[in-house]
Amino acid sequence: METGALTKLERGIYLLEGFWEDEFMVCSLRYRKGIFSYNTALYLHGLVDAFPERLTMTFPQGHNSASLSSPLLEVRRSSASLFGLGASEVKTPSDNLVRAYNKERTLCDILRGSEADDTDRSRIAFRRYCASFDKDIPRLLEYASSLRVTARVHNYLKALL
Repeated sequence: METGALTKLERGIYLLEGFWEDEFMVCSLRYRKGIFSYNTALYLHGLVDAFPERLTMTFPQGHNSASLSSPLLEVRRSSASLFGLGASEVKTPSDNLVRAYNKERTLCDILRGSEADDTDRSRIAFRRYCASFDKDIPRLLEYASSLRVTARVHNYLKALL
């Protein structure tokens, strides 16, 4: 077995010499309870091209927030009943698997609250989703109902399908 030098990125996280640091994987290892969401999940699913300025992760309400302070991380909260809805694994650009919300959950999330104001991003993401072969409209509508954005999702679908 060939051995290589390890570089310590931080406590408990090491990088094998000759490999690129995968920001998504490092963040996933650092914050194990978090799930990539919003802009970060859109990017990981290829629904937008722009690399997120800050990585966004959602955590269950009540999770210790003191350990989550980082200028590179945007923290979101979710109720326990909705936290696991749409959680899946997705490959990073470096081909590592990390936890992120699936496309349908992410599209519903970006239509909630203040996120709904960014119409260009939403329009691009919905257009790409509707053109994809792996879209799951029944799941999207089920999630829209659970997350209370059914009317907004219907508006996008009417315009794009």
